[in-house]
Amino acid sequence: MRVTLSLAAVLLAAAACCNAAISWGPAAKNPDFPGACWFEDLKVAVKAGEKLQTPGRCEELSCSQGEDGALLISVEQCGSVGPPPGCRVERDPALGYPACCTNLVCDEPQP
Repeated sequence: MRVTLSLAAVLLAAAACCNAAISWGPAAKNPDFPGACWFEDLKVAVKAGEKLQTPGRCEELSCSQGEDGALLISVEQCGSVGPPPGCRVERDPALGYPACCTNLVCDEPQP
């Protein structure tokens, strides 16, 4: 019983604090940027072990190198949020990820 309650508490805490979408996969390469992941849609390279906040977009790009030497990319973005009635979601990409993520604004106090 104690383990079940502890697990439930951890899951609830994680759900309350974290709202993100993460995608990852093999990196594209550009011969002009050896040892870096190439993000074709942004025309930008990120060195292995580094992260990049994308201007005007609420996301963070990162590049890592696996034990086999393969480069992997990951993109962290805000998760989807459905606001309750009388509320709306506002985001400010100028704040940088993850501060730019969801800011729930309600016209009236919520119960």
